[in-house]
Amino acid sequence: MTSEKGHYSGTMNGTIFVVAAGGGGHLSDYTTAIPRWSIFRDRDYRDVLSCVHDSCFPTTLAT
Repeated sequence: MTSEKGHYSGTMNGTIFVVAAGGGGHLSDYTTAIPRWSIFRDRDYRDVLSCVHDSCFPTTLAT
């Protein structure tokens, strides 16, 4: 893995966590402390489509 933190490819050898919905964000402020285990964090509001290799159809309702 390189120092690039915006585009990932290949094997990560780790777990990727995606919190969909509010994730309790309204309960406290978003901390600026970065845990040692966290490579990249972002607080954004978008639609999420997540697929595992060979488990998704080649098109979605959005295409």
